[in-house]
Amino acid sequence: MKRSLFHFLSSAMLAFAFSLSASVWAAETISYPSSSVSLRTLGDLNNILAPSASSLTGNKVTYTGGFSGALACPACPQPNAVFGALVDSATSGSVTNNQVSIRGATVNSAGLAIGSVRGVVFGGYRFGMSSVTASGNTVSIGSYQSLSITSNSTITNGVIGGVASSSLGAVAASNNGVTITNGTFSGTASGAGIRGGLAYNSGSGNATASGNAVTISGGSVSVPIYGGDAITSGTGSASNNTVTISGGSMSNVGIHGGAGNSSASGNAVTISGGSVSNNSAISGGLATGSSSPTASNNTVTISGGSVQGGQIYGGLGSHNSSTISNNTVTIRGTPTFTGNIGLYGGSGGTYTGNTLNLHTAGLTVGGLSLFQNLNFRLPSGLAANGTMLTVSGTANLGSNAAISVGREGSGPSLQVGRKFNLIKAGTLSGTFTPPSSCTIGLYSCTVTKEGNNLVLTVGALTVTPTFGPTKNYSGQWISADGESAWGLTVLTNFSNERYIFVPWYTYDNNGEASWYVFQGPAAGYGEWTADDTFTASVYRYKGPKWNTHSNYNNAACSDAVVGTAKLTFTSATSATLIYTNVEGQSRTVALNRLTGAPGAGWDYKYTGQWVREGEKQWGLTVLMTFPVNPEYIFVPWYTYDNNGDAQWYLFQGADDEFGRWTSNTSFEGEVRRYTGPAWNTHGTYYNNSKIDYEVVGTAKLTFDSPTEAWFEYSVEGQTRSMVLKKIE
Repeated sequence: MKRSLFHFLSSAMLAFAFSLSASVWAAETISYPSSSVSLRTLGDLNNILAPSASSLTGNKVTYTGGFSGALACPACPQPNAVFGALVDSATSGSVTNNQVSIRGATVNSAGLAIGSVRGVVFGGYRFGMSSVTASGNTVSIGSYQSLSITSNSTITNGVIGGVASSSLGAVAASNNGVTITNGTFSGTASGAGIRGGLAYNSGSGNATASGNAVTISGGSVSVPIYGGDAITSGTGSASNNTVTISGGSMSNVGIHGGAGNSSASGNAVTISGGSVSNNSAISGGLATGSSSPTASNNTVTISGGSVQGGQIYGGLGSHNSSTISNNTVTIRGTPTFTGNIGLYGGSGGTYTGNTLNLHTAGLTVGGLSLFQNLNFRLPSGLAANGTMLTVSGTANLGSNAAISVGREGSGPSLQVGRKFNLIKAGTLSGTFTPPSSCTIGLYSCTVTKEGNNLVLTVGALTVTPTFGPTKNYSGQWISADGESAWGLTVLTNFSNERYIFVPWYTYDNNGEASWYVFQGPAAGYGEWTADDTFTASVYRYKGPKWNTHSNYNNAACSDAVVGTAKLTFTSATSATLIYTNVEGQSRTVALNRLTGAPGAGWDYKYTGQWVREGEKQWGLTVLMTFPVNPEYIFVPWYTYDNNGDAQWYLFQGADDEFGRWTSNTSFEGEVRRYTGPAWNTHGTYYNNSKIDYEVVGTAKLTFDSPTEAWFEYSVEGQTRSMVLKKIE
């Protein structure tokens, strides 16, 4: 059964009130106002702006208003309707690819009634006694600016991209469109609205509206919006039509991707901006008939803008015999919901397979019902005990609604026992089926009803994390902001490819050379929390006094956790260090890899961590990772001063004033001890002028193999020689 019909404005419903030629005229281009353009009459509707009666395809009609229009033709009347093409049964063929462009103009009349639908602007209009088609016709409406004067379009009672209308044969409106960037759209006449395409059959023939679109990025709209609309007492189907809203204001309107009296399938409404207030309904697809119509596979996606009041349906049926199936509502991004919004999988009869995908948190609606699947994707901003969706009234889960959970992006911080409210309702009714194997991230989980809340609880870890470095980041990493004489010596070239060892060379509160270490993965030390991101405890060490190292006493060694560090490698040559409460200081520092990244096939030679077997918590970190000079060796040496406090020295070079290779395997260099800005000043101002050094001795390092070396030094009154081993 079709919607109620209205007569055309003329008394003769099936024929226009003037004679049309049977010949097909060439495409026309019309710009109005112009004294050379004659307006037409259709029944009781006069002052119609349209091409000649037999021009079916490729017409371009432009109507410009405001100051520019008045200058062009002060005496030209305001059109009561605008058509890209206006063709009746006297002319054969389809109405295709016509364009109407309205800029800053007004069209204000009762318009043309097409059954229960009314319009005043048409991209293309095709009426026939047999099968007819309107395809690829478009309407574009916005403002016009001239001499710094902006005029907005005002349209009353309706805009339709393309119309196919017949009393006997099948009608099809496909791939027509309306684009609105500005203007005011209102109407009090029954059937007013904005439609991408309309297929209207006043008899019992088929009507198909497919692939039509309405796109709105600005303006003010207070009439219903349909991507495509199919009306007939026979079979009317609307498929793959769309409404896309990225801006503007929609008030007291219904918004439907597609409407058909028999079926609405694959239609979509997408809202990414603008405002929709006091709307009667938003639906992906609307099945309008009373004889078992179907609304299936339609979607509503809201990712931005604001919605105030009204109802949101995946699919909507106007009769209790409707079947509403496999429709989807997806909410993500940063939309704003206010008012008593109803959120529904469908309405109208039998419901199966309708889905809610919720990717954002903190929204409130008035009611929730008729979803058979509810998928929650927890975003990163969701705090412990936070809520995804608040339902001020009743959240009805129906019978055994299937629940799934996951993360949106990296998701929130997870730990065992942490809870999140998926739904927090005034009343939570119905039953649900939790995930058969509930996991979120690397954790198990449970979904339970607690009072009127649907709650996700994080369980134990299900797998051992396998994050790690995606490259060999071994090298000296220094401040990207020009802070001198401190850095991280990063080693990732161990047999365990996930292991990272990071001595951190800096200064204490007296400006004396001092060092920390973070490393892992290992319990109590650190973990890769994502690929190329390592989070760890920072350790400070104490050891035997420098002047006792000839009889190194391991019992004097101790360590303490003094804060945390997070090191994220953003490329082969850049990283970010975030340290928190390390000796009372917190800071974020951009780092660069000294002299860049070695290329593929680079010979790292002796790069690694070198230690003396049997002596704890000191060593040499040898680096040969510098593309500017493959022979350059850089050796931070972490040890202890005469008070047993952490202290570092440095020797380096490649046949220069710092040191030299005396053979292919033996390097000798001067040993330097540095002083610098006090630790507790680094976060406010790192003062390079505080950097100084003193040459305190010499060292010789002879590599007997890639994993064994002979180390000799004479430093600060102490002389010693020993075998060192490289940690593999």
